[in-house]
Amino acid sequence: MASTPLECIWPDESVLLVSIAVPLLVVAVAVPLFGRVPTFLLQSTGLDSPRLYLRFVVLSVVLGAVMLAVFHLVSAVSNDEHRGLAAMVGVLLLVVFGFDIASVIGLSVGGGATSTALAVLSPNGAYRTLVLELVVAPVTDPTSSPHVDIAASIGVLFAWTLFSLGPTGLLVWNRVDT
Repeated sequence: MASTPLECIWPDESVLLVSIAVPLLVVAVAVPLFGRVPTFLLQSTGLDSPRLYLRFVVLSVVLGAVMLAVFHLVSAVSNDEHRGLAAMVGVLLLVVFGFDIASVIGLSVGGGATSTALAVLSPNGAYRTLVLELVVAPVTDPTSSPHVDIAASIGVLFAWTLFSLGPTGLLVWNRVDT
């Protein structure tokens, strides 16, 4: 089936990334326009830093792209819509909750280092680590050194993308050739 000119300019996959980025950027514009509301909450300096918020937006879009790559792999592996939907729900539950549950079980058994490594191996764990180290830590304790390896978390996100898109390409090209 030939793609329409609109699909060539605006592929369906980018809608997910736009749906993540646009609301976050609208908030970034709306908050300064409407000013500060007096609050009784304790606020730290640097909490309203546009640079830190932009980091959060970029990290959120990257997580969306990684999950999109994972769902492309699931879609390429499944043969029909019903199996694909069931597989997507299963993979989503595994990626979102499975690694965290395994990490908590590992902590309860006594494997602290293994449990921590297992939690960071998921895309959500890597995202959470990057947000805590690059967005939250500069506000809460600007003098502290990073508690985890930021490069390892970036590597985990890159590996999930690479190991999702690689097999996806092979599966799709094999179907086209036959």
